[in-house]
Amino acid sequence: MFNYTETHDLLISLIGNAPYGILTTDLNGYVSIVNKQFLKNFHLTDDLNEVLETSVLAYLGGIPKLLKLVKSCLGAEDAPFDLLAVAYKGKYLNIRGRNFLKGIILTTEDVTTAKEMESFQSMLDGQEAERKRLASEIHDGVGAMLSTLTMSLESMRPQIEQEIPELLEKHEYSMKLAKSINQDLRNISHALMPSTLIDFGLTQAIKMLCDTIDKSGTFKTNFYHKGLEKRLPQNVELALYRITQEIVNNAIKYSKAENLTIQLIRYPKSILLMTEDDGMGFDKAAVEKDKTKGIGLRNIQIRTKSIGGSFNMDSQPGRGVSMTIDVPLT
Repeated sequence: MFNYTETHDLLISLIGNAPYGILTTDLNGYVSIVNKQFLKNFHLTDDLNEVLETSVLAYLGGIPKLLKLVKSCLGAEDAPFDLLAVAYKGKYLNIRGRNFLKGIILTTEDVTTAKEMESFQSMLDGQEAERKRLASEIHDGVGAMLSTLTMSLESMRPQIEQEIPELLEKHEYSMKLAKSINQDLRNISHALMPSTLIDFGLTQAIKMLCDTIDKSGTFKTNFYHKGLEKRLPQNVELALYRITQEIVNNAIKYSKAENLTIQLIRYPKSILLMTEDDGMGFDKAAVEKDKTKGIGLRNIQIRTKSIGGSFNMDSQPGRGVSMTIDVPLT
């Protein structure tokens, strides 16, 4: 048997607990139903009763286009509208309006996080494009000229040995210097845009990074990986590689560690990157509070967020640093 009271209470409960904002009005624009999420999205009072039976037009002045569309919707039988990613008081809102019974219904959705993700990704894409450009200029421009200089110096050696032997030592020094600069440029170019990552994938790129650290004698790296026989999406590989680079660089600069362990494990629906060092550690709360410090950590957080992952870190003075990055692969 139909029970109006129970049905009405159920409707109010559903609207009140909806994950997006809902507001309905009568034909004159006076609010008949509203939930707290709508009030929150528009930075209005927490008291629903203060808004009920008042004109919705009084609350939309901050978005002139929305105010105009709502007026049109109230004055017509069928005037639906959609406003997507509208900037409003530090948020981004999707706002939809529809004619509803004898009035209109507005729904609002806070899409700030999605919009920020889009901005983060645009920023990271720009950074990678600039790195690629610089790597190409170094390799094809300066690198090519240095190679030409080295060949020219080599071709001069027989003549110097025969005619000006006293300059042979300086010639040898110039040769070594040119080769050293050329190698440094190769390393810089590789760091900017690692060809190993592009050609052979994430595990080989991290392995090469670890080999470089081991040869430098800074500390010992231990790299373990599992389940990565197949390549990951390109954006995930690049982000995880840059994150690993940042973690390694932070460890070199600050940790005074003797060992750094890196684990990369692929599960059916996610990939896990875990790192742990035995260095001096730090006060996590102090670093997170001081905005002038922890730039590397914020870079890691931004890159993790750009691929939809979660980031967790644990550190205490004298107990090293451990980090976990969990990225869904759906």
